[in-house]
Parts: sequence; C-alpha cells; structure tokens
Amino acid sequence: MGRERDRTDWVWLVTDDAPLDAALLAGLQDAVVLRLPKDQVAQWLRPQAGSELQDHLYLVDPQGDWMMRFPANLQTDQAPKMRKDWERLLRASVSWDKAGR
Repeated sequence: MGRERDRTDWVWLVTDDAPLDAALLAGLQDAVVLRLPKDQVAQWLRPQAGSELQDHLYLVDPQGDWMMRFPANLQTDQAPKMRKDWERLLRASVSWDKAGR
C-alpha cells in the first residue's frame, strides 16, 4: 500500500488446531497469527450469504470493526478495484488512525 504500509497490519485468524503449513511460514513473517475458536470468529466476521468464513479476506479497522470483505480467491483483474477501495478507506481514516498504534 505504498506510503500507507505502516498503517496496515496483517493478521491471520486460525480457527483450528492443525499445525501451520511450513510452506506458508516465510510469508507470515510480517503477520500476526492468532488462534481463536471458529464460532467466536463467526460472531464477529460475517461471510457473504452462501459462503464460508474462510472464503473471504476481511479488512478490519483498529477498533475491531470489519469494514470490507474481499473474496479469498480474488482474480488478478479484480485487484485494482480492491486496492482502490482500500486506499479510499485509508484516506478517510488518516485523521484518527496513526501508524504504530
């Protein structure tokens, strides 16, 4: 996200007890990985009707409110629209959300 990168934190909510795939560990160096019960996560994050919780990527603000959801299998041609929405949200929150919170 360019200069706004410090205002974005990557969090992966794991909802099972399975060990993390070793192939994913390198990509998780900048992420926070939390294990939570699936039912607890499902009370907070809502999938689109007819979809499962894991079918989406969720954008959550620093207060814990989810703002947007994107398909986990986002196609390359959809990425610019997602980025534009994300950038719009970052611009709107610049007055109250500071890096390093």
